[in-house]
Order: sequence, then C-alpha cells, then structure tokens
Amino acid sequence: MRLHLTFKYLMSIIMVIIVVGLVNGFIAFSLFQFGPRESYSYGIANEHYITPEDYARQFFQYISLEKGQFSLDKDAQNSLMENNAWIQILDTDYKVIFQFNGNKELPQIYTPMTLVHNYKYANPDTMFVSEVSFEEETYTYLIGMPYSDIQRTFFTFNKTYFASIIGGLALLVLAVDLILGLLFGMGFSRGLTKPVGQMIKSIEDLTEGHYNQVLPTNGLYGSVFSNINKLSDQLQSNEKERVAIDTMRENWISNISHDIKTPLASIRGYGELLRSDERISEENMHHYLKVIEDKALYISNLVDDLNLSTRLERGHLVLNLQTVNLVTLLRDIVIDVLNGVDISNVHLDWNCDETQILYELDSILFRRGINNILYNAIIHNDKSVNIKVKLSYEEGQIHIQVADDGKGISPEDLLYIFNRHYRGTNTSNGVEGTGLGMAITKQIIKIHGGEISVKSELGSGTCFEIILPN
Repeated sequence: MRLHLTFKYLMSIIMVIIVVGLVNGFIAFSLFQFGPRESYSYGIANEHYITPEDYARQFFQYISLEKGQFSLDKDAQNSLMENNAWIQILDTDYKVIFQFNGNKELPQIYTPMTLVHNYKYANPDTMFVSEVSFEEETYTYLIGMPYSDIQRTFFTFNKTYFASIIGGLALLVLAVDLILGLLFGMGFSRGLTKPVGQMIKSIEDLTEGHYNQVLPTNGLYGSVFSNINKLSDQLQSNEKERVAIDTMRENWISNISHDIKTPLASIRGYGELLRSDERISEENMHHYLKVIEDKALYISNLVDDLNLSTRLERGHLVLNLQTVNLVTLLRDIVIDVLNGVDISNVHLDWNCDETQILYELDSILFRRGINNILYNAIIHNDKSVNIKVKLSYEEGQIHIQVADDGKGISPEDLLYIFNRHYRGTNTSNGVEGTGLGMAITKQIIKIHGGEISVKSELGSGTCFEIILPN
C-alpha cells in the first residue's frame, strides 16, 4: 500500500514539473508576444516601435528635403532628444550632409568598411542604418543610441552543431529536473505517505475489532491521528459496554427462565397432587388451587411486563391522554399502597403544598410507573424503612421525588438500574422480580415528556426524581 501511494505521489510530482514548465513557457511567450510594449517602445508622435531597429527603419517618414536642405519634423527631433539619439544623413560618397543632436566627435565621412565596423562594434554608440529616397536619389542615414542603453551582440555558429548542442542541453536540463524531482519527491513522499500508511493500517485494525490504537498526535496529520485515537477509545468503551450488556442480557434471560420455571414447577407439582391423591381434604385442595392461581397470575404478569416493555421501547403503545390533577393522582397512589401491602412498620409520608397541578397523561400507565418505584423501595429494604413522596412545582417544572433511608444501591448497580436486562446484585433470592420494573418506569416517564434520575449511597438510602415540563 505504501509503495503504491509513493508511486502515485512521485507521478504527481513529475506531472507537476511538466505542467509548471509548460505553463511557464506559455507565460513567457505570452508576455513577449502580447505584453505591454508601450513601456519599452520607441515612439514618434503616436507611433510606437518595439525595437530600435524598427524605429530606425521607419524614421525616414519624418525626414524632409526642400530646396536641397534636409530637415526633421518637430516630433522626430523630440524623440531623438528623449532617447539621447543622433542622426546623420550621408550622400552617395558617404559624406555627412545633415546631422542632428550629434556631438563634434562623430565622423563626418565614412567608408563602407567604417560603416560595417561601427554597425557591428558600436563605436562609439550603437548605430542603426537605413535609407531614405527623394525623387531619384537615395540617401543613407545613420541613427546612433548610447551604448549604455542599447547594445548589439553578434556571434557566429554552425547551425547543425548549434541545434545539436541546444537539443542536448534541453534534454540534459529535463533529465536533471526529473532526477531532482524524483529525489525530492521520494524524500517528501516518505514523510507524507508513511503517516498515511499508519492511518490506513489503524483504520483496518479498527474494522477488525482491534481498538487499542495509540498514534502520535504531532506532525502534519496530528489532528487526524488524534481523532483516530478518540474513535479508538470510544469504540473500545462501546465494546466493553456491549459485552457488559450482552452479559446482563444472558443473565436476565437466565433469570426470566428461572422465574418462569419455578412457578411452573409449583403448578405442575400441585396439579399432580390434585390428580393423584383422592384423599386430599377440602382445605388442602383450596390451598393447592390458590397456589396454582397465584403462580399462574405471576407468569401472566411476567408476560405482560415483557410485552409492555417491548411496546414502550419500540413506541408501539397508544396513550390514553387526559388532563389529570397530579396532586390527587399521587395521593391516591400512596393511599392504595398503604392499603394494599403489609407494611405495618413502613413509614410512608406524603408531602405536597399545592392543591392542583394539572398535566396531560395516561393515568393508568403513569400510576404503573410510580408504583414500581414505591414497591421497589418497600420490597428491597427492611420493613422499618421510611419512604417520602413529595410533589412540587418549581421554576415552571413539576418535580416528583420518592426517597427512602434504606439499604441504598451500589455504584455498579446504579449505572444499569434503568437497563431492561438488569437485576440488582442486592436483590435477595426470596424477592420475585423480572428486572423490568425500573426500565418500564423510565420508558413511561419518557413517553410523557419527562426525565427520571436516581441518587443513592449504600447504607444511606435512595432518591428517585421525576421532572415533567410545564
């Protein structure tokens, strides 16, 4: 994988070198061909010439001959002075017959050899030669420009040899550029692709369930590696939670199976006694039938709890919503608990300063949720436990608290108390239960738009709080 990434990176560098070279060549050609020539041109009036050669060749337009006297128009004179240039006009014998803006040291007579020499070697100024014709006479004129401003260089070469040298040089430059590009590219690619390889390997490990990833968080990919580390930690935490939930689910299924098998065994045993023993007294018969009825009712309630929990969890339960006075509803629940359970030593206290707090809810379902909390407080604590139920309206919210001073709940149990598949470790073997009560209560409160929380400390008691929005 790393070699593949390195190869692709090197190819991209080569392509960048080629593209940059082509773009630079195109830009250079465009600047030369279409650039702002006015900034570097030689002008006369409204005419502009890109090179001094063009300037000199076209200068004949501004030379006049009248009555045997040469003259220049005003624009031509200004142009020569602006460029520190001079002009000489020669007759057919190469004698100077007109001069403008030149110094006294300029030759006044030339020979063909002198003209060629001065043209090639700029003595004393860089000189340009052209012709101007009047009627049947043709005159040579010279325009000179300071050597410090305009320079001309001549060199001779063999065309074939020069072409081979240029071609070889171009290939050499290209080869050197490619080699340097490859060398630098390999260096950069190692620095860039090595972390990418680590990144890919880490992601592959995560997909295979190896969540103990610890990558360095410095360098170019530091933020990416940091996020991979966070993802690894989160997945590791989720995996631990999943294993814990799976374990709870298995234990819960085992408990449910036990809770069903135990009453079924009682039903079967008492049923066989009734069938096989004809001498059973009427009193024992009624007792056996009562046990069978109670165990059947327990199994029925267990199935109902499972069904209710599933429907609540999947959102398939239709609520029978009515506007209810919570003060009356909770007071009735407390009274029913006091009248329905043998709690001679349990102290159950009801506290509410309001006479009416209205809320839209399913009263039967809501009663079920509150009863689960109250019966848990009674069943899982000593018979002398004190329980307080408080209803209040604070800052636009309805608060319901059920607190006891009983055994309390361990921190380990507290984490999963509202989990559907959890039964507390402090539940005694003599207490029948499915482990669904608190899960059902939380789901009931949730579908009514509320929240439920719990605080507890071993040996100090437990407090459940329900908050309903206004």
